Amino acid sequence: MWAEYGRLLSMLWRTDTYILLVILLVQLTGSMLLVPVLPSLLADDFATARLNNGTVLHCGDYEPSAAPEACVLAHGDVVTWSTTSGFFQNAVFSILVSPALGAWSDAHGRRPVILLSQMLSVAPIAVLILHMSGVTRLCWIYVVQAVTQSVSVIAPSLAYMSDRIDRDDRAAAFGLIIASFSVAILIGPPIGALLPLHAVPYATLLMLAAAVVGTAVFLPESGRNAGDDANDALHPGTQRSSMRAGFVNALQILRRSPLFVKLTAILVITAATGEVLQDMLIQYLQLQLGFTPADTSIMFMVLGAGALLVQGVLLHMLLKWMGETRLLLVGLVVGGLQQMFLVLATSKWQAIGAVALGSLSSVTFPTISGIKANNSSSQEQGAVQGALYGARALASGLGPLLFGFIFRLFVDEHPGLPFLLGSVLLMGAALIAWTLDEERDGGVDVQRVGTTSEWRGVEAEALLRSELPHAT
Repeated sequence: MWAEYGRLLSMLWRTDTYILLVILLVQLTGSMLLVPVLPSLLADDFATARLNNGTVLHCGDYEPSAAPEACVLAHGDVVTWSTTSGFFQNAVFSILVSPALGAWSDAHGRRPVILLSQMLSVAPIAVLILHMSGVTRLCWIYVVQAVTQSVSVIAPSLAYMSDRIDRDDRAAAFGLIIASFSVAILIGPPIGALLPLHAVPYATLLMLAAAVVGTAVFLPESGRNAGDDANDALHPGTQRSSMRAGFVNALQILRRSPLFVKLTAILVITAATGEVLQDMLIQYLQLQLGFTPADTSIMFMVLGAGALLVQGVLLHMLLKWMGETRLLLVGLVVGGLQQMFLVLATSKWQAIGAVALGSLSSVTFPTISGIKANNSSSQEQGAVQGALYGARALASGLGPLLFGFIFRLFVDEHPGLPFLLGSVLLMGAALIAWTLDEERDGGVDVQRVGTTSEWRGVEAEALLRSELPHAT
């Protein structure tokens, strides 16, 4: 086991991909500084707007049972604005932008897309600073995020790893990217909770600026060069097909085999239910259990520690022991149990325990990405990851819109209903994962030869021909 870890770490060092992990850690930690303070600021902003009499409400000053009606309804307002913003961000903008940027990065490189994402992430922080200065309402942050966050750093980072990491280690390498999020969740919120409120957005800006400089100065380019004559000769028409990639091409990628269809269905369910946690969890816990910014910080520390253990230590070992399909199944079942336990929680420690249990569900996205990457040629990694992220974005927009409507409708009596529905859907996704044929569909028979992009195996050739019709 330790030899496998050593080989993976050696590969990260040899290929300079560790630089990307450090940059992601800095960027994401900066973003996580806002986690303890932003939900409360949003609830206060909407509650104050509901009063509309000049009185500034601080909803955190009240016990859940004694909270003014404006504060109770404000939690529903936050979820409504958040899910509506997420719909436009994910289901409208990202579904079109991500595949196109993925295809563009296949020809021109990953670094420009990563830089673009980092620079756009500054805009929501500017809105927060203006709100804290009394210039504008904080609700405008959702409008800005709907546009700027449609360019995600995740898809080009996954493609960057695919360019440089051997196919057998890709799922584990993808897990390290998710582990960067976990470390950021572990250290960002407690730092944000300790900082003075007025200093938090400026500290975030400083860390985002450091990430931009790191990408521009230290990160070597990794994307496939459009002038790679050897690869173009092996796959005529690939460059032309990749450059036309967009929404239609993304659909072709996602439906090109029974394996891809099933994995896409699982990805859609996990993305929709995962966004329920992201958009509603803190508001739900504030409303039901009286979570404070300190409680939120502790919860995210537990979440980060658990996910870091899973992604940074256990994932590689579990992949070798269980295989991608079985591990995917376990992750889905655990995710369903997590959402069920959140509904049943009657104390803060029970809710935090449910979040800790759900850390194991973080294996789903890297295993899905790894399976699909291993059934794709080296020239199309950006397009594949862009299509994956586009499908994930569509579900991340439509799912919470539905769940948010349910939450707002039942916020007075049954606010946990969206989590119950999410649990049922995840168990359904587990049933789909149960039907996967890992030996036939997982690509174990596919081999990449030498340093070229030539793939062997009947299944791989069929998949490649269906995606690249001009090569036939």
